[in-house]
Amino acid sequence: MGPPGSGKTSLCKKVCGLLQLEHLSTGDLLREHIRLRTEYGKVAKKCIAAKSLVPDSVVIDMIADRIAKLKDSEGGWILDGFPRTVDQAKALQVKGVTPNVVLVLELPSSEVRGRLVGRRFDPKTGDIYHAATSMPRDLDVAARLRDDDTPEKIPSRVDAYATYGHDTNREFLAVAFPIDADAALGDVVGDAVQILQSHKLKKPASSNQSHNGVNINNNQRNQDIETKPAATSLAEDVVTKQVDTERFKTMLISGFDVIKHGRRGAPHTRTLFCDVELKRLFWQKPDKKELKAKLDQSIAIADVIQVVQGIKTDVFKRSGDTAKTDRYLSLIADDRTLDIEVASDELCSLLLHGLNAMLVST
Repeated sequence: MGPPGSGKTSLCKKVCGLLQLEHLSTGDLLREHIRLRTEYGKVAKKCIAAKSLVPDSVVIDMIADRIAKLKDSEGGWILDGFPRTVDQAKALQVKGVTPNVVLVLELPSSEVRGRLVGRRFDPKTGDIYHAATSMPRDLDVAARLRDDDTPEKIPSRVDAYATYGHDTNREFLAVAFPIDADAALGDVVGDAVQILQSHKLKKPASSNQSHNGVNINNNQRNQDIETKPAATSLAEDVVTKQVDTERFKTMLISGFDVIKHGRRGAPHTRTLFCDVELKRLFWQKPDKKELKAKLDQSIAIADVIQVVQGIKTDVFKRSGDTAKTDRYLSLIADDRTLDIEVASDELCSLLLHGLNAMLVST
């Protein structure tokens, strides 16, 4: 994930080559389906001919189908620069596509514009070049390069990321890792590989096997003693736990959407957030422009006796779905419960461990 020009595709190709992962690019998938004349390809070809966007449903189905074919293989995958909107992120989750790690490339807006102006695209290979810094030595390749962005299109691309990008990234706060994309490509690749390896390179969700004995799920802290490679030092363990704690706190204070279940009425979406002192959890309607704390829509952490996962309370026994039991979390107080459904099993696990740690400290 990251703004246009931050080097997502270049990073994906390098990392996939080093770690033997499958590089999934929506552009490549579209071109492949068009070439093979599949039903998806026919729809995509008509849209491109009409100079209109390919529907999200088609793109997401293509991604889900490809990942389903990869799930029995020995390797994992990296999805390049997608999803771009919150709706796309949620649609992927509905299809069962849940990443174990999300790398978020961070780049100043001034640098974004500078990179986009000189960017060149190879229509044959999909490789990205730059007129000022990284042109190909092969003259035939150089001759077929196209401008990736015209100066007129750059502001709209930058604005689109400013509008949708940060909210989309928030959907993955539980598994997101920021990377400084302003560094040299080699350093960016090194940072990415280190993050993936330190969080145990793993196959996509739905598989319990690992790639080369390493797993990328940063939410399996309780299994570290059994699965952590012998070469991992105690100092690295401490740093990892500190990073997880900071990410958990940031997620709570920034707020994230959940589905709140209650004793009456249908489940409904709410934004859940915490005060900066981490003393009280609040919820509000998700369409609000800013977070506003209201005591009548909150629960004090100190009042919570227990945090449990699954269908354990009367509320979830009334409105829960057994297929989603690992996404249900209940905060139990003397006189009430806060019952929430989250977007993924991994996020539920992070919240369970993080909130229980808060209860211990309280």
